[in-house]
Amino acid sequence: MSEYIKLSEVIIIVDEAHNLPDRITKGMQRTINDDLVLSARLEIEEHIETLEEKEKKGLFDVRPETYANLRAVKAAIVRIRADLAGFFRTQTQSLYKQKLDEARIDNQELLNLLSTALASDISGHNLSLNQISETLATVEVELDPTLDEGKDTASERLSELFGLIDRLGENSALAFIFSHGKGDAPRLTTHLLDPGIVSGPVFEQAAGALLMSGTLSPPEMYGELLSLPSTRPVSSKEYPSPFLSDKRPVAIATGVTSKYTRRGPQNNEKIRAHIRAISKSAPGHIAVFAPSYAMLEEIIGGEIWHGRRVLKEESGWSKARIDSLLRDMDMARSAGEKILLAGVFSAKLGEGVDYHRNLLDAVVCIGLQIPPPSEELTARKDYYEERFGRSKSYRWAVQQPAVNSLMQAMGRPIRKMGDRAFILLLEDRLLMPQFKRLLPTNINILTVSSDESTSRHATRFFKRHPDPAIGDD
Repeated sequence: MSEYIKLSEVIIIVDEAHNLPDRITKGMQRTINDDLVLSARLEIEEHIETLEEKEKKGLFDVRPETYANLRAVKAAIVRIRADLAGFFRTQTQSLYKQKLDEARIDNQELLNLLSTALASDISGHNLSLNQISETLATVEVELDPTLDEGKDTASERLSELFGLIDRLGENSALAFIFSHGKGDAPRLTTHLLDPGIVSGPVFEQAAGALLMSGTLSPPEMYGELLSLPSTRPVSSKEYPSPFLSDKRPVAIATGVTSKYTRRGPQNNEKIRAHIRAISKSAPGHIAVFAPSYAMLEEIIGGEIWHGRRVLKEESGWSKARIDSLLRDMDMARSAGEKILLAGVFSAKLGEGVDYHRNLLDAVVCIGLQIPPPSEELTARKDYYEERFGRSKSYRWAVQQPAVNSLMQAMGRPIRKMGDRAFILLLEDRLLMPQFKRLLPTNINILTVSSDESTSRHATRFFKRHPDPAIGDD
């Protein structure tokens, strides 16, 4: 029996598949700075010394060419570090003159820099980037036991980076962003703009695949982003929205937004007034989700929410912390205590957590998680325009992901057909055609123009449906 399973014999099943493109691109992100290159050089030296000591003790024999190769790679790393230092100085000066924190680097410029560093070896060892990557992957050193378990060595990280550049350096789907913000060391970061480069060949070879999610919308976008094989049958199925029921109304407020140019004390107070209206009307727990931890703190932090205990999410919460929170909420409901749960779109509380037994009476979503302008976002939009066309570029790179993260948060209280919850969206851009068209077509939307209107709708809703569906999931 073969030890390995062939990909052609595997059916791939992906739950929460709306996250797959982002998981792939984030997984291919690599960063290089002076510290990383220096640490890799020191690790090579330590590795050579370890081999020499073990060979002296007669533990094993090391071929002369192994030492020669390691020393050649070390010399190449020294040259690359020197050339990168000059490159970083030039780029930093350019950013300073333009009053910027980051800039996109032309792929060929970086490839030329690395090629020049490798070609300047006077010893006659003509190493390629791939050879350096493979050698770095063999370097073994003792890690500090106080560091996180499984942490990669500098050699491993540099190996992965050089391997990525060797494979995709000439491809426009890989962007290089140089950054030197205030208080940060200069660094160069890779950004994969096309997850299909990774997923496409896998889906092509697999026996089949099933991708599913409550927000895999529109299916054709994910099909193209993931490069599902056009040579094989691909079918998609969308099911009716769970928000159709009278038990799950969706209200959108006018005059409030998370749009940066319209933020301010007046907008914030309007948002808080809507949240207070829900807080007073809901007989049980409510959740409030915002685009960022900063905005969550700005709206929720420092305020007194009468009659409610505030539980505010922090970045990096573990599964154990989430499980503890759910138990806390369950016990609080049994004791008659009401909680305001505060979280962030696309983080732990806003996505992936099942609030079982109708644990949430209402969800309030503040704004849209539109990423701020950046070189990486510009590169992504440009690439999408080139690959998918201008009409899809901004929609697929910015708008649809923001709406889908909103939909994930909206769906948190609805885990079974009997669940009831009031959903309030505090973002008037959702009433504009360019965003409204991205919402499921079968959602029945209420429009509320003030916190008084929100209070009336919510109070009426909870009079009709006072009791949560606590029965078994």
